[in-house]
Amino acid sequence: MNTKVVRFHYGDQKIFLELRPDTQDEPMAGAEVFTDYYFKYGKLEIKPGDTVIDLGANIGSFTVLAGIKGAKKIVAVEPHPDTIELLKKNIETNSSFFTEPVTLFEGAVMGNGESKAPLYICNDPCGSGSHTLSLDVTDNPEGFKHIEVKVTSLDELIKNTIGDEGMIDFLKLDIEGAEYEVLMTCHSLPRIRQISMEWHHGPANFAGLLSFLVRNNFAVAWFEGDNNRGKLQVRLNNICIS
Repeated sequence: MNTKVVRFHYGDQKIFLELRPDTQDEPMAGAEVFTDYYFKYGKLEIKPGDTVIDLGANIGSFTVLAGIKGAKKIVAVEPHPDTIELLKKNIETNSSFFTEPVTLFEGAVMGNGESKAPLYICNDPCGSGSHTLSLDVTDNPEGFKHIEVKVTSLDELIKNTIGDEGMIDFLKLDIEGAEYEVLMTCHSLPRIRQISMEWHHGPANFAGLLSFLVRNNFAVAWFEGDNNRGKLQVRLNNICIS
């Protein structure tokens, strides 16, 4: 696997990320680090001492950013084997930003508790972030191969990495269409203060998810999208962020 190390700046901090050249890695990392991609519009935030779950951690740019912002407990989830290796390297390279070791789940999160599931991987090397548990998110299913990966539910992930008590202060999701099943089957939603995510599948599915979250006591902080995908930020109604 051909890689290179790129330096990013976040305020006065320097972040070094190993990534795959000529792929989505660098622009995705740049968006997450330079633009506060998962924070800025909805005024969500990570504060020192927070507990954070990063679903779809990719090469680790958001995981590292959570460390810089002071998160104490961080759980990073990534199913792609090559990407996992980069994620591990980038966590180690930027270890000075973490107050506790990052908990890594090498697999995917789904709505059910199955132990294995197919992960569909884009055949185009430029699509390094385009792996999915559902081919419904692509117009070109022939452009994907698949491998078997370990899976768990969000409830089981929380139980096994954080425990049966305590809040999850920030949940970030970039899981290419699995967000509906994951969130709408999760019984731990009352323990999650803030959610920042990408959504896929189009406005009809998004409307159903949005309605579900509002019924479960989440207030919309910000959203945008088109006919295929968009971004959504919500927080529990009793959470006040200045």
